[in-house]
Amino acid sequence: MLYRMWWRTEDVLPLAETTMAAAHRSAGRRRRPALLLTSGPDGLSLTGSPGPAGQHPTAAKARAETWVRPATAPPAPEFRVVLPLPRCRIGRHSLWRLLRKASLRRLHWISITVDPSPGGRVRYEAAASRGDVLPPGITWTPMAVICDVVGGKAFRALVADGHTSVDDGAVLARFPRYAVQLMATHLDGLRLGDMPGEHPLLRFDGDTVVVEWEHGEFGFTRRIECDRINPDANGCYAIGAYQWPWTLLPTSDDGTHQEDAATGQDQPLPPSPWPATPT
Repeated sequence: MLYRMWWRTEDVLPLAETTMAAAHRSAGRRRRPALLLTSGPDGLSLTGSPGPAGQHPTAAKARAETWVRPATAPPAPEFRVVLPLPRCRIGRHSLWRLLRKASLRRLHWISITVDPSPGGRVRYEAAASRGDVLPPGITWTPMAVICDVVGGKAFRALVADGHTSVDDGAVLARFPRYAVQLMATHLDGLRLGDMPGEHPLLRFDGDTVVVEWEHGEFGFTRRIECDRINPDANGCYAIGAYQWPWTLLPTSDDGTHQEDAATGQDQPLPPSPWPATPT
């Protein structure tokens, strides 16, 4: 079985740079700088290893942007894979060159696809947006969700049953296009009273949602793109997946249903593109 995982380029590149620098300082030693991909109960992480064969890993880690399975689901396999930096080639590029190229071209994400079976291969990719970011084959339920990143406002979404974000326990949410449009308008209104960078901004580039943050410098404000989100098979968007801590809107004291308080509650939600059977 193949496992595809996503990391932010800005998280992995400094780790690789530190590892390469440490290996360069190790004069007289056999240097094989690498990143170590480790899968365990606390998720997937990358660590640097300036020594040979993945020995002597550094303390710094980069966590994968991924989900946690329900307690009732079978546990994910644990594995440890050594990813050489200067010698593991993708076409004509090593992993080290791919990371630097991704940074220069503003490709926000690095994916690593691993076959943990003996002799299994590893594949790398740099991309502006993530694919297969949410678990397939699970049940999705219409809910209202809130998040401090969007000023605490509620929006309608489809929420994954039983699955949460690995780092903060946030729910996994997919938003229909109309909810994203309302979210973009809401965030654009917040910026009028914000300091630059206080809240993100959303805009559509065709069918792709672009996530930007404002940066103020020397009296000027510019927008910096940090992510691109493509729609899934039903036209829904995983806005802020694993980065914005979405939580369910609590039920009010009068027993109002969650959806009744959500922006765009009069709009229909699309059906789930996957079977309504938990994995």
